Amino acid sequence: MSPESSASGANRNTAGALETRYDAAASEPVVPMESSSPQRSSPALATLALTVGGLGFLRPAPGTWGSLPPPLLIALMAVLGADTIWQLTTGVILMLLFSFACVYFGAEGERRFGRKDASEVVADETAGVCLPVLAAVWLVPTEHYYVGLLSSFLLFRLFDITKPWPARRLEKLPLGWGVLLDDLAAGVYAALALVVGIHLI
Repeated sequence: MSPESSASGANRNTAGALETRYDAAASEPVVPMESSSPQRSSPALATLALTVGGLGFLRPAPGTWGSLPPPLLIALMAVLGADTIWQLTTGVILMLLFSFACVYFGAEGERRFGRKDASEVVADETAGVCLPVLAAVWLVPTEHYYVGLLSSFLLFRLFDITKPWPARRLEKLPLGWGVLLDDLAAGVYAALALVVGIHLI
């Protein structure tokens, strides 16, 4: 066999091998790569919800600003003539809505503000203050109604700042649960104090 024939045969074998590899590779299904990072909620929506429309950025005392919407909204509804059922329904909706925001956006809040329960996060105050506000709507006599709403706000801020047991312990729960539940505990204390005050007056 001549050298030219040997070289030609070798080239044909190499080309055949390459074609076989190409055909095998082409026949294999392409599997899309899956992202290993967890799905994140919208940072803008999380910020809007956790700061209650930006109230958490106000200074001083962002927690006080975050506690204002429920009593102010209920007071406005009373001025406009809304009955007790509508006021109670609004209070419950606000509490559930901002409680959900705390829990659902808890991880995003930590990423956005760099720590758990940052001062900018005030959705927990908005949710917590609803409890004494609901007690005021249900129990305070009409002639003292607005005083009752003001008292519900002040009592909540008192217990939210002092954090009596078990609020401090609840703060240690992970993510949004720890952010939320200590404020709900403060709301329970404020509601009970309001009830006691109503019966003593």
